[in-house]
Amino acid sequence: MKWKVNSKSMLITTNKKGRITEVSNALCVLTGFSAVYLLGKNFRVLDRIKTSKSVYQTIWNNLKQGKQCSCEIKNKNINDELYYLKSTIYPNIRNEKVIGYTFIAEDITDKKRVEYLSITDGLTNLYNRRHFNDIFVQEINRIQRNNKYLVFIMLDVDFFKLYNDTYGHQKGDEVLVNVATVLQKNTKRASDFVFRLGGEEFGVLFEVDKFDQGVEFAMNLMKTIKALHIEHQHFSKGIITVSVGVAIKNKSTVPNADELYKLADDALYEAKNTGRDKLVMSQ
Repeated sequence: MKWKVNSKSMLITTNKKGRITEVSNALCVLTGFSAVYLLGKNFRVLDRIKTSKSVYQTIWNNLKQGKQCSCEIKNKNINDELYYLKSTIYPNIRNEKVIGYTFIAEDITDKKRVEYLSITDGLTNLYNRRHFNDIFVQEINRIQRNNKYLVFIMLDVDFFKLYNDTYGHQKGDEVLVNVATVLQKNTKRASDFVFRLGGEEFGVLFEVDKFDQGVEFAMNLMKTIKALHIEHQHFSKGIITVSVGVAIKNKSTVPNADELYKLADDALYEAKNTGRDKLVMSQ
């Protein structure tokens, strides 16, 4: 099939081996690569974030069967700026044989930015409470279909109001950003989620193979935050610490979202009211 190309079309045509035979000017502008550079090269030259092999395999399995494949693509241009495309890939067929492929896409970068802002906390860049409400239910449903443990950690900065009153709100914001950075650095898997639930309270949601791994992870977060050695002169510990409540459940014991939240919240309440700078497991 021959596609009509206009000035706004995001289009690539390749031969059967994936080498680019045609590329639209709009796509060149978006990616930063010239048509002269791209023509004759394998289409993967555009993949600057190293898309997983499983994604390519899914696309290829459809194309081999003569089917079109639709997907959203996240990538970076030549200046390392993220962009997103809503894409459809078609096999080009002549005399009942595949002779190449056509990729047509719509730039949805602005839409994705708006979506990102709607689910992100403006100060810490963690997911916000709104996104937590959606993800929490999804992860509980997912854990009921596998043999792993779902770990929900609630974490609260100790005597944060006193810190703000002593050092000022700008310094308080710096503390929240530092805590958020620790949480982000320790949660790298696609199935790890970190949230700012509100004020100085954070949530971490992830899965593990063994119960003890969840406890160990939560304790490590506490130690890493303490190791920042952020001064808190009106707290007996002398530095910023956190109180932690932890709930760990598998598919046979996981309750509904409200109940699981309450288990971790009650554990956090106990940690805060029995000395702080401690971890309490839900009962």
